[in-house]
Formats: sequence, structure tokens, C-alpha cells
Amino acid sequence: MNVTDEVKHELPELQLTEFQSKIAELIGKQLEPVRHSARMAIHHLKRAWRIKQIDPELAGFRALTAEEEAATAVFRSMKRLKYKGAEQLKDRNHVHKNALVPFAHAVGKVLQLTVKEGFDPKLVIK
Repeated sequence: MNVTDEVKHELPELQLTEFQSKIAELIGKQLEPVRHSARMAIHHLKRAWRIKQIDPELAGFRALTAEEEAATAVFRSMKRLKYKGAEQLKDRNHVHKNALVPFAHAVGKVLQLTVKEGFDPKLVIK
């Protein structure tokens, strides 16, 4: 084993939850180019995790790249599924992609309020 192999062996691996593992498994069943963008998002996230202690700046860059790839996958999926208005989303536009996380957070807040009001929303992955 050389020095590079020793360093690789000591780097932490990202552990996925059961839910995250299921999502990663479903990615393999998606059509291209969605599958490629989603796989690259996971790849960059895992690499960011591995180097977070030795190069936090590069880890941060990889994490941002992962978020952008994930947004690209979401936009491409929405277009393929013909969601109303999805054709206006630009999967190469950083402003559009950066809006996805705050939007998802806002949707989560609305769902949280519906639960408080007695509704029982469910996440269904097909």
C-alpha cells in the first residue's frame, strides 16, 4: 500500500440513512440525463465529506457543486414529466438552481402547517 492509499483509507466515508440510500437506489432507474446529474450530485457530496477536515474550502466547493447537480436533476425531471411551467426552468442558470432550496424549504413549511391543522400529507416516491 502506498502513501496515497493510506490517506484514502483514513478519510471518512459519508454514511447514508435508509431513506437516502433508497433515493440513491432510485436514481439508477432514472433516464439520462437526469440519472447522470443525480449521480454526480451524490459523487460530489461524498467527495466533499471525505475531504472536509483536510481541505474545507474544496469540500465546500464540492458541496455547492453537488447542490447544483441535484437542482439540475430536479429541473430535468420536472421537464420530462411535463410539470406546468417547467419548460421555463433553466438547468444551466445558477439563479434558477439557487432558488430550488429556498423553494423546497418554503414548501416544507407549508406542509408543516398543514400537519398542525390536522392534515396528514404523505411523501410518495414512484
